[in-house]
Amino acid sequence: MIYVTGDTHGSPARLSRETMPFADRWTKRDTLIVCGDFGYLFSGGSREELALRELSFRPYTIAFVDGNHENYHLLDNYQPVKWRGGLARRIRRNVYHLMRGQVFEMEGNTIFTMGGGFSIDRARRYEGVDWWPCEMPSQSEYQTARENLLQYGRDVDYIITHAAPEDIMQQIFGDHEGEKELNQFFQWVMENVTYKRWFFGHLHMDAPLDHNLYAMFLSVRELATGSIVW
Repeated sequence: MIYVTGDTHGSPARLSRETMPFADRWTKRDTLIVCGDFGYLFSGGSREELALRELSFRPYTIAFVDGNHENYHLLDNYQPVKWRGGLARRIRRNVYHLMRGQVFEMEGNTIFTMGGGFSIDRARRYEGVDWWPCEMPSQSEYQTARENLLQYGRDVDYIITHAAPEDIMQQIFGDHEGEKELNQFFQWVMENVTYKRWFFGHLHMDAPLDHNLYAMFLSVRELATGSIVW
């Protein structure tokens, strides 16, 4: 089964067995997808290495789209590989970065992924240290996304992103000028692509929204049903 959660920000507690005791039942057939700001590759220090090592012992797969708070230089150290129909970076034995604009095939489902977002706190960050301009998608990544969606007839089962469509941002977070290009792209996706459910992170809230969208943060939901596991 496939499950979804929100931003983890590299916190060992977020994916710990104490926080997620139900995951003790998961097996190699199960997958947990994080909706961006994974954060276990950020400083490159020993604590992160220990956290990733612990995650690598889990029997299930952990996959994530990138958020705005990721170390893109560290991610670039991992070469893209073909995985379940799309391009991903294999971080550890069972940990994968789902790259932008890809469509993956998992358990008979098609899943469109598109990371990226805008850091509203970038003025307090340092480029190349804890902020990177490529947090926002490039034009070639938008083009890749459109081409892959077209290849699937603009019809996928599920969508996993970090940021949200423009309509959602207008309702929840009015001041988002720096991210608007990405939000408007997702608006186009929402209006032109058929999907069952769409899960995104970024806003640090847990709520079902209009258009079968789910804002994800601390909760864990089943991908197929949208039901809360925890």
